[in-house]
Amino acid sequence: MAAKVKSGKSGNPNLWVKVINVEKKEKVKQWAKEMAQKRAINSKKRLLEGVEEEHSFILADGRKLKKLSELAAVLENMPENVLRHHVNEGRNDFSCWIRDTMGYNELAEQVAKLSNPAEIQNVVLKHMVSILAK
Repeated sequence: MAAKVKSGKSGNPNLWVKVINVEKKEKVKQWAKEMAQKRAINSKKRLLEGVEEEHSFILADGRKLKKLSELAAVLENMPENVLRHHVNEGRNDFSCWIRDTMGYNELAEQVAKLSNPAEIQNVVLKHMVSILAK
């Protein structure tokens, strides 16, 4: 939305409108950059600290997971019956937890397509490395 400028001694009103729009665009760019930095910090914090206890993922065998690193670790030796309880044709609980609780939408989309524990583990570990590298 451009501000209205009266013409007269102050100069060309179209020029002032362009200046105001440029200033707004710069402010929006700065705000977007600051928000991206905050998201990156929050993402690293969530990765390292995990989620609150009440948002833990509870496996079918009763174990609780609070971090992506814990999910990656348990996938190494997860019993088939526990895996199939959470990942089957009808659902992918890991993907839902990653998206809804952790807030990693892109990772959740990747995990939703997988059913092999080694592949899920690989995608999760790659995502963790990409966050820590930022």
